[in-house]
Amino acid sequence: MPMQKIIKIYKEDLNESLDKIGRLLEKMDMNDFGVRNYCNEILSLSCENIVGKWLVGRKYIRTLFVKEAFADLYPKEVTRISIYIDTIINILDDLLDEKIDDENKKLYILEFLRVFSLYNYNHPPKEVQICLGNYFNKLISLAVVENCYKNLASNKNKRKEIARCSIKVLDCRSMDIDIFNEIAILRNCCNYTSIEKEKIMKAGRIFRAVNIMKKDIEDLDYDKKTGQDSVISKIVDKEYNLHEYALFISNHYLSEADKIKTTKQVSAKCMSPVNNFYNMIKRDRDKIIKLVNRTSCL
Repeated sequence: MPMQKIIKIYKEDLNESLDKIGRLLEKMDMNDFGVRNYCNEILSLSCENIVGKWLVGRKYIRTLFVKEAFADLYPKEVTRISIYIDTIINILDDLLDEKIDDENKKLYILEFLRVFSLYNYNHPPKEVQICLGNYFNKLISLAVVENCYKNLASNKNKRKEIARCSIKVLDCRSMDIDIFNEIAILRNCCNYTSIEKEKIMKAGRIFRAVNIMKKDIEDLDYDKKTGQDSVISKIVDKEYNLHEYALFISNHYLSEADKIKTTKQVSAKCMSPVNNFYNMIKRDRDKIIKLVNRTSCL
């Protein structure tokens, strides 16, 4: 299974981290009183904290989405770099959004430092470093804009206005897949044209918007228990028909995907990931409809 391969790589890299840290402790003469065992135990816990969230679906691995879209065209040598960036984003997301006690916060910070260290050890290509710098600036900007649209959606009363603002929120959030697509495109030997790159990036964002919406619906109960607000939870509070809302927005994105899929004058090597993203969009849209139908029956 693809997920298990990702986890296998992640845990192999934990052993690499433990080995490096162990040698450092020896060099600094800090290897007595069970220090090394304690260090191994803590870092194993911090690693399992992330892996556990992947396994239960609390966090998604965007690397897997892009690998699925590119299939045989995916440049395997960037898998590790992509997983490290995925983990860093997952950690930052939880630190910003979740209510975390001090002990668990330490685990997150240790895991962030461990993975960031591995990212640097692996010497990411210069163009990937530049993309990552742009990506973090993009996330900062979009976080502010997203909150503006989220507040607007919460305060609107007309359904069309709520849906329009909700689409803006999803458009913002969907850009979190950009760096993973960019890495795959940059290191791919297909030499995509600028138009082809743009189409793949846009198809990826459309998929991610639908995928995020699906996850928000799946997380409705969790968000209510933890006191987190999402646009979906606000919609439910407003007694807006969830089925109607989900159908309107998912149809909007499917229509946008249709425009890309029917574009001519692009190569087969471009249409391969575009078509795969399109199928992933339809798959998640079908899941959304099933979810809202089930929710409306509760």
